[in-house]
Amino acid sequence: MARKDRPEGSMTTAREIVAGLGGRWAGSSGTARCPAHDDVKPSLSVTERDGRVLFRCYGGCEQDAVIDSLRARGLWPEARVNGDRPSAGPRVAATAAPPVPPRHPQFGEPDLVFDYFTPEGRLVGIVARWEARGERGKELRPAVPSGTGWRWAALPTPRPLYRLPDIVTHRDKPVLIVEGEKTANVAQEDLHSHIVTTWPGGASATGHVEWKSLVGRDVILWPDADAPGAKAMRDVADRLAGIARSVRIVSLPDGLPGGWDLADPWPDNLDPERLIREAPDAAAERLAALGLVTAADLVSRTFREPRWAVPGLVPEGLTILAGKPKAGKSWAVLDFAAAVAGGTAALGDIECEAGPVLYLALEDTDRRLHGRLRAVLQGAPAPASLAIATSWRRADAGGLEDLQAWLTAHPDARGVFIDTLAMIRGQAKRDAGVYRDDYEAVSAFKKLADASAVPIVLVHHLRKESTSDPLEAVSGTAGLTGSADTIIVLKREPNDPFGLLYVRGRDVIEAEHAIRFDSETGRWERLGPAADFRKSEERRALIRELIDGGAMTPRELADATGKKAGAVRVALSRMKKAGDVVQRADGRYCVPGER
Repeated sequence: MARKDRPEGSMTTAREIVAGLGGRWAGSSGTARCPAHDDVKPSLSVTERDGRVLFRCYGGCEQDAVIDSLRARGLWPEARVNGDRPSAGPRVAATAAPPVPPRHPQFGEPDLVFDYFTPEGRLVGIVARWEARGERGKELRPAVPSGTGWRWAALPTPRPLYRLPDIVTHRDKPVLIVEGEKTANVAQEDLHSHIVTTWPGGASATGHVEWKSLVGRDVILWPDADAPGAKAMRDVADRLAGIARSVRIVSLPDGLPGGWDLADPWPDNLDPERLIREAPDAAAERLAALGLVTAADLVSRTFREPRWAVPGLVPEGLTILAGKPKAGKSWAVLDFAAAVAGGTAALGDIECEAGPVLYLALEDTDRRLHGRLRAVLQGAPAPASLAIATSWRRADAGGLEDLQAWLTAHPDARGVFIDTLAMIRGQAKRDAGVYRDDYEAVSAFKKLADASAVPIVLVHHLRKESTSDPLEAVSGTAGLTGSADTIIVLKREPNDPFGLLYVRGRDVIEAEHAIRFDSETGRWERLGPAADFRKSEERRALIRELIDGGAMTPRELADATGKKAGAVRVALSRMKKAGDVVQRADGRYCVPGER
């Protein structure tokens, strides 16, 4: 917008002083080389507020020396106004502040200096900037007045916004917040309809700023074109919630260089005014990013069926299969892997869909696996789609990436079986609690399973102490079981061929199966629901006792087996109806054919 000409004889403005010195004006202030000393870099700061010209020489020049030098250049008018000779030119106020140190002990003389004021215009500190040179990137350092000099230190908290007096004075203008003082100055030259500001300290210092100075204002946030810049502005938006009247965040177009901001050259097709006008509301954008869905929309969707490794037991996602040492966990997971890879039956009767399988037997050797595979396969052809490894890198040492590489190479994979978790999980983190470490160790595999939609099974151990809840029996904290989708617990006593397989999960029906281990083939066989098996086992125990001890009354049979008399009576009554036992005339029970 063109500046209007002023009547002849009117006072010189701050902008004209800066222009006359060949300086640069940005928004409501400017910088130029001070005419009172041999100024190599611009050290004179000039602004205008309430009709007063305010200036300060960072080189330490006195007010009178600066005015004399301006007057000598014709920038401090001596012309008569309305017939009177002005005594001192424009109304002037030189800020009372010590000179800026000519050199920083590490970086030398700054290239740019930015002032920070209170709402009333009192200088509270500066931010000095050194541009990038050679291998050294840009540097910024704050300084605060200290006696007659300066101290390189952070501005006192809560820290004021840049150009705060202008924000307070022009309450009718919306406020545009950018990151960095240099960016704010450059943007202010072109975006006159806004007060462009920033905060000291950069992206990590948003919590130290007095944001309440923007109460009731319309605020637009312009992020740098990188992830830290976007994150910083989201943080500012959160802090302005409930303070500003409105908060909007500019959506940057694609294709901008990383870290680009308004101080950089603008692409030809970039229209900042349009981007500001179209900036979406920050709160609405946050809600949209949450990905909320209504119940009606969710119910109307159609989802594919989950991919199973072992139907009813191992769905897609992460499964932990836990059991005590030597309980047969490795035999069970080998049975699963071979059945899925070969498209045969797991546990003897669960038909599996064939597909590529990765089996990491990290506690075995090739020789042992050779024997176990021959036993499990029972002469059937070995599935070529079963890939086996007895060593693998740990999760935090490339192991997860190796798993991802295998999954990428096998998009039709049906399962990954890892025996055991302890052999592949990453090293414990010193700064993490046990729960957090367990959770993070397992959740890394869950993320992989979810992303690939392939079932992943981790073999783990049970606690030594017994507990009624199978999930509490899993060794470790709840961080392990809480992050897995499915938990399978295998229980078997030493030298007992019978066992129990308990399953609970997000996509499986909770169940407990009776199983039997065949030591000759190394295979597990599912017998049926554990509850039915328990009943059958109880009946077999009663029959064995009647065979060995002869006819007995319910009380005698209860004493012999150590069971409650009431439970024995109920069982005998059902067994009598089924024809398993016969009741004699004297009330005793015996097996059929014996009297």
